[in-house]
Amino acid sequence: MKQQTRQLNPERRDRILNTAQALFVLHGLRGTSMEAIAREAGVAKPTLYAYFADKDLVFKTLARRIFEEWQALVALELSGPGPAQERIARALTAKLKAYFRLISVSPHAAELYGEKSKLLAEPLEALEKWLEEEFTSALVAEGHKDARRHVQVLLACAEGLAARARYIEEIGPAARLVVSKLLS
Repeated sequence: MKQQTRQLNPERRDRILNTAQALFVLHGLRGTSMEAIAREAGVAKPTLYAYFADKDLVFKTLARRIFEEWQALVALELSGPGPAQERIARALTAKLKAYFRLISVSPHAAELYGEKSKLLAEPLEALEKWLEEEFTSALVAEGHKDARRHVQVLLACAEGLAARARYIEEIGPAARLVVSKLLS
């Protein structure tokens, strides 16, 4: 007899991820349990485990979803009008503001997004590689010399901007300044 596999409901999966994100922001990764995610999402623990084998997988899946949203913001700005330098400044600003909005609301930001987070290593590396490729392509299309190296330095500077920003309003002018100095 064939065993039927149960279809997983995408809306329920999104509800679980949204709930997990809220709990991670409030309590951190260590302070959030699978039991709490199930309870707050309104699903039974076996249902939660049908979607995600463990809390690490919930976190990694959530990170990938967030990074995909950031990629969409960046792609939108890069596809807009203007020279590459302006489009890159807008794209970088959009990404850094999204990052700021995410981490500024959590007392657990260092734990969740810190450089020591092993769970973020793979999705974060993929995002950074994608950003490097997209920014480099935009510059190469306009004949920019040494585009890749300049983009690598720009992205390193962007990490500093994101880490040191105290107010979201600081991000746009700082990103434009760094882009103009590095890419002129």
